[in-house]
Amino acid sequence: MRTKNLFPFFFVASLLGACAEATDDSTTWPDAEFGIEADGKDDSFAIRPGSKEAEAVLAYVNQPLASDAAGAQFYDAINARLDRRAAEGIRDHRSGADGRFGTADDQRFADLNELDSVRWVGRTALMRLFELADEAGLFNRASVECSEFIQPSSVTSRGHIYRFHTLASLLEVENSKCEIIRGTVEIRLQSTDLLPPSRRHLKNFEFIKVIEGDLVVDATTNMEGADFDRLESISGRLILRDGERRDSHVFRFPSLTKADVIDIQRVGPTEFGSLEESQSIVTQTPFVNGFTALKNVDGLRVQGIGNKPNAVEFPELERAQRLTITRLTQYDNSWNQVYEGGFPKLTSAGGLTIEHGLFGGLTFPVLKEVDTDFTLSYTQEALKGFSALEIVGGNYVVGGSQLGTGVHEGLSTLKRVEGTLRITENKGVHGYDALEYLGGSVIINVNSNELVGFGKVEQLLGNTEITAASLNAFGNVVDSKDIYLNLRNAASNPVVFAKLKEVDGSLQIVGARLSLPVFDSLEAISGELNIDSYVGTDANFPELVLIQGSLTIQTGADVAGFSKLRNIESNLSLLGSIRAVSGMANLRGVGADIYITRQLPVAERDSLLDQLEEFSGGIFLR
Repeated sequence: MRTKNLFPFFFVASLLGACAEATDDSTTWPDAEFGIEADGKDDSFAIRPGSKEAEAVLAYVNQPLASDAAGAQFYDAINARLDRRAAEGIRDHRSGADGRFGTADDQRFADLNELDSVRWVGRTALMRLFELADEAGLFNRASVECSEFIQPSSVTSRGHIYRFHTLASLLEVENSKCEIIRGTVEIRLQSTDLLPPSRRHLKNFEFIKVIEGDLVVDATTNMEGADFDRLESISGRLILRDGERRDSHVFRFPSLTKADVIDIQRVGPTEFGSLEESQSIVTQTPFVNGFTALKNVDGLRVQGIGNKPNAVEFPELERAQRLTITRLTQYDNSWNQVYEGGFPKLTSAGGLTIEHGLFGGLTFPVLKEVDTDFTLSYTQEALKGFSALEIVGGNYVVGGSQLGTGVHEGLSTLKRVEGTLRITENKGVHGYDALEYLGGSVIINVNSNELVGFGKVEQLLGNTEITAASLNAFGNVVDSKDIYLNLRNAASNPVVFAKLKEVDGSLQIVGARLSLPVFDSLEAISGELNIDSYVGTDANFPELVLIQGSLTIQTGADVAGFSKLRNIESNLSLLGSIRAVSGMANLRGVGADIYITRQLPVAERDSLLDQLEEFSGGIFLR
């Protein structure tokens, strides 16, 4: 690789040997082969005239020397780093003909060519002088770009890509001490098993502050970690990978304040002590203990790795636009520890997803609102960390819990759900006693278990679908949209919708083979009423007056419970093994066809038809 303006300290020993060879005045200077040239050879390692490095060196050798004491101090400094003969030559030039400092004949070096022309001053001496200038603060490191020293291995539409696959190639960056890389940096070290411990910690980027592109670090076998101590900004993605998952690997970014996307695909600890904001963070390590300053993130995904202990801490995080915590499990069968950690200052989450794991230690003590969707699924431990959550601004989806009621009781402060509420459980649901508002559909499926709670909800603004064996819920709802109830062999009369007065849609009840709920207050249904209970059940609608759609009853019991029903504005269907319809004594109008089971006695059928005052359809036996 052709390398420009590089400071190859690993060549120092050999170069010093070359510079130390004595010559007479008739030959070229000992440093001539390695010195600078006016046109600056591309393959030269020398400092170029006119460069910022040259300016720093000239500023150092031309520093004010107003007295012999100052001159002696200057000579001691350069003599400690340079060959003695080179140091003497620089001193003699600066002090002038009288050999004294602070007198009229003192001289400065006009340019780098004049400095290089001093006998015994060549490549090595210039490098050592640059070190002294740098230590004296005369070199503006913020202006140094690595692109000036290293050549990209490829060019893409996104710019240069600098690839480093060996430690030898990384030495170029390490020795250049540059601060800026305009392009993507890709570090993919192969096996490092043969390296001594001192070389297993990646330190080659310790001077870089800015990367205008991606940084991809794939440190494979036996790497112990990496420090990017001064790196402040990455304008693209930061991707960290481990070829071999070792808990001992530590990656540190103590100065990083900006990275658009962070993707951690590794096991070991990773530290971001200064990062306050990011557009997206995805971490697949259970040791998420390094985001100690993060306050704001647009997207955060914490994904555990199987068979590893989990600890997730974001002590300063206040806002997360999208937050997903997934697959955090216990370490192994010998560990009792489950997920521990939390978000002590998180007050706002744009969306929250918690799934697949043990989350008993998860805490959100000040989180009052999830702005969009909240999804909780396949958890194996009760959630008790939502002591302040009141509002879900989107859909609320909970399902697959192994503990049933414990999960829902942990969300006892929830007051509003603006979107759909969907609960799917293999066990019962208790709780939601503080819930007052449901802005979307309600879909609850607890199979053959009980549903209890929701006592403060007064309106159902979306459609409702409930599957349960035992119901004691929604007792204060006054009006609703469509309602579908699958009662799964309820053993007793479910207590549900006890105060419901109006259904602005349809009401369908299926699967109630033993008993039907009692709708004590229901007065009107704007759609159809469909009761499909198969076995002996008695309907109980004591206040129902009007059904604007159809009424369909398929049952093995007598039709009762419609004592005030006067009008059905569409079809009437009485099917099954019905033997009597005495519960419809006040029915006066049917707006369409009537379908009657053949099992209904003729006398019962005639009595029903005789009481009708308005009837505009046909009569059909089924």
